[in-house]
Amino acid sequence: MDTLTQALFFLSNGLLVPVIVGLLIMTALAFVQLGALVFSAWRRGQRGDPQRLDDGSPLAAALATVRAAPSSDHRQYAIAQFEETLATRLSTARILTRVGPMLGLMGTLIPLGPALTGLATGDLLTLAENMRVAFATTVIGLLVGGVGFLTAHIGLRWSQADLNVVEFAASQIEGDAT
Repeated sequence: MDTLTQALFFLSNGLLVPVIVGLLIMTALAFVQLGALVFSAWRRGQRGDPQRLDDGSPLAAALATVRAAPSSDHRQYAIAQFEETLATRLSTARILTRVGPMLGLMGTLIPLGPALTGLATGDLLTLAENMRVAFATTVIGLLVGGVGFLTAHIGLRWSQADLNVVEFAASQIEGDAT
């Protein structure tokens, strides 16, 4: 039994470096997402009426495709493609929302074993260093999850608004055709 627990302990400790690297990568992605959110907010404020788009955005491309579609089936296909584009754009934020806190929790729990060992042996330096890692990974994991949640929530709202514009344009074309 002691061999099995030692193997688990060794495996768990071996995951600390990949967890920290993963958190650093996710932190960078979170800041990229946050920057993209701010830029998108600025662009949305600049363009005003979504019907007057000429900026090469996915919304402008979807509207052009819907307007040029020869049939109702083609318009529905264009709308479905646009929905897929919107879902893909939100996937990074959703991953950050879920995986960031998971990695933060793993980064919290992994160093607790050596910290408790340091406490038991009276090695306060080992205890302090491992607790510092535990708290830092918790904070970073929650930060990543929070940024992911914020960008996913706002992105979903904007995506729904853009989809409504495309569906409205398609329904206007359907109405004109009858």
